[in-house]
Amino acid sequence: IYPGCSLTKALLAATAGTLVEEGKLKWDTRVKDVLPDWNISDETIRNQVTVADLLSHRAGFSVGDYYLGAENNVLISKQDTLAFLNDQKAIKPFRAQWQYNNLGYELVSLVMDKVSGSSWADLLRDRIIKPLHLTRTLLDYPSPDDDNVAKAYEALDDASAVEIPTMRATDKIMSGAAAGLRSCTRELLVLYDAFMTAANDQFATGKTSTPNSPLKQVNHLISAAIPMN
Repeated sequence: IYPGCSLTKALLAATAGTLVEEGKLKWDTRVKDVLPDWNISDETIRNQVTVADLLSHRAGFSVGDYYLGAENNVLISKQDTLAFLNDQKAIKPFRAQWQYNNLGYELVSLVMDKVSGSSWADLLRDRIIKPLHLTRTLLDYPSPDDDNVAKAYEALDDASAVEIPTMRATDKIMSGAAAGLRSCTRELLVLYDAFMTAANDQFATGKTSTPNSPLKQVNHLISAAIPMN
């Protein structure tokens, strides 16, 4: 088991797709219509930003990566997530320029929590991880009893090794929705196969679901939404 980090984004977006399929969410749902406390200073972003804008990195607000501290610590508490997001500034033209941003996924996770009445992490587990029978794909730390877990090390000047603390992101910490995944090679291959099977089927049929697949709206998930350099 090793950190999947930003591969989490694919699974969060796919989980949002299941809510879209059920009609609880739309790709063009505006954040302000779900989260009245969304109050970023830029008027255009505040009033217009949608789920699709955030998932495709075209919202245009600041990256705010100073929430990451030394030794992978996350410096902003979970309960302060929205306040931290509200403090961001516009740095790119809205919907006109791609800007990679973990915070957009945090904001989508808050929207998902609100419209579903559940947590984004529970939705992801119940709707994707469990149906695909993934037993070593996690949104939290692996069990301390599991010795088949990757560790990171760095060499000091004297060539001795020092262990680097693992990433802190989990479903219980801000940044988890963008980077909290942990998995193994075998189960990532199961996920990749499921995504490609659903994508091929949904592009071919024009439908947004695939028989025997938990993945919905995949033809929308992997369609172009913003030009990249």
